[in-house]
Amino acid sequence: MSLAHRPRWTAEACECEVNTLAEARRHGHARACVSAWAQAVAAEGLDPIHSALRTNTASLALARSCGYQRLTVAAHVGSAPA
Repeated sequence: MSLAHRPRWTAEACECEVNTLAEARRHGHARACVSAWAQAVAAEGLDPIHSALRTNTASLALARSCGYQRLTVAAHVGSAPA
């Protein structure tokens, strides 16, 4: 239903990415998955991090429901696709 994994990590922290099947959304699967992932990452001595675009309200709501707190708002600057 949901899968959490670590697309990026350092010696201190690990970022979470979670994917949930469309038909399984809004049933608590992602929250359970992210919570278990965060506990496993913390057990490794790393800080679990959740990041999302500010327009991804579902991901931001998931992070809040898992106890994450907003630390910063970042902007992506790059060239537009050709």
